[in-house]
This record gives sequence, C-alpha cells and structure tokens, in this order.
Amino acid sequence: MKDSTDGVLGHWIDGAKWLPPGATRQPVFNPSLGSVTRHVALGGSGEVDRAVAVALGAQRAWVATPLVRRARVLARFASLLDTRKTELARIISAEHGKTVSDAEGDVTRGLEVVVITLIGPSRDFPLCRSETRRPRSLCQ
Repeated sequence: MKDSTDGVLGHWIDGAKWLPPGATRQPVFNPSLGSVTRHVALGGSGEVDRAVAVALGAQRAWVATPLVRRARVLARFASLLDTRKTELARIISAEHGKTVSDAEGDVTRGLEVVVITLIGPSRDFPLCRSETRRPRSLCQ
C-alpha cells in the first residue's frame, strides 16, 4: 500500500488506495533497527465512516454470492498467501521487528485458517469446533 510518490502509506477503502488530503503523518519504525522505514497517513472519523459503509455493502454482496464462488475466492486467496509468503514475511519483519522466518510462521498460520475455513469443521482441527448452546429443560 505504499504511495509511489513519497513513501506514505494510506488507507485501502473500496478497493483503492486512499490518502486523506492534509492528513497528519506518523513515522513507521522498524522496531529491530529503530529506523523510520516510511510514514503512514492517519485517518479520522470520516475515513472510518467511509470504510465502515463500504464494508457493510461488501458484506451484503458477499452473503449474496453463491457458496461455490466464495470458496473459489478463498482458495485463490490461500494460493496467493502461499505464493507470496516470503514477501509478506518481509513486510511483517520490517513493520514488527520479527525475524523473517518467525514472520513466515505467522503467514503460515494465517494460511492454515483460510484452509480450515475452506474444508469446514473437523475433529482434526480444534479451531473449527463449534458448539451450539441450547436451553435444556429438566424433561430432556
């Protein structure tokens, strides 16, 4: 999400980069080096309101999307996470001060969540277990 003109990170709203005009900028540090790697444009209530409105519309569209198409989108996302794991790990490393190998583990765990979402609940994946709580009467 790096702005090509001056290295300022903006916001991603409605499928596009958004750099609020006149926004206050804050440095982004690489914590392991203590150096500024870029700057981020801070958002305000206007950006939050816009992002929430867009997200609500996207959620409605997602719910209306056939299950097979949603599964294809998630499968493509999983493929991108896997293919770009090292690139994503380098970004995480630069922004959080982790080693690249540690950050690759974070990306792998994220990929596992997407895969588990695709295959559905299973006894093999404790994260997927769901319980339905129902009131019980003495007669049951």
